[in-house]
Amino acid sequence: MSKAKKYFKEDPMIEKVAKSRAMVFNHISTIDNKTRMLEMHYGKLTKSMMTHILEDMETYGPIALAGGAPQATVDLLPELYEDTSLLREIQTAFDNHTGFFIAQVGSDYFVDDLAYNKAPCTMTHDEMPDAIRERVGMLKLMHNETFVRGIGLKFNETSFYVMPIVDKVN
Repeated sequence: MSKAKKYFKEDPMIEKVAKSRAMVFNHISTIDNKTRMLEMHYGKLTKSMMTHILEDMETYGPIALAGGAPQATVDLLPELYEDTSLLREIQTAFDNHTGFFIAQVGSDYFVDDLAYNKAPCTMTHDEMPDAIRERVGMLKLMHNETFVRGIGLKFNETSFYVMPIVDKVN
């Protein structure tokens, strides 16, 4: 008999407790993993549902109110959704290097086509392509720092960003 066994007898209860601890630890780890998976999938689900819900607030607003959501929050959501979707639209255009920066200097327009690696050009109102001229005209009617879906953004009285022009096929 070894000296260790002589002084420290094996205790079957300690072994059982150690095995039980390991089983509990494994079980808790499994639960933690499932919780992380649930949170990840729940996040994806709620993100995909958000658009559907926010585009149909006539249906979901009363449900939210019945669930205890404050009226002010329910009233604010459609406006916040519209603002963020407009910002996403312009951010996507910027990220894709498309559209036009336009600055008016006197009666001339400085036009920078972001889609092409060529130098910006200066042109008169009449020299601008019709689609750009029309969009700048619409933006001039807006308040400063106003974005119009599919048209562009008016920074101030003389600076504009015009969204990419997509030809419509009939």
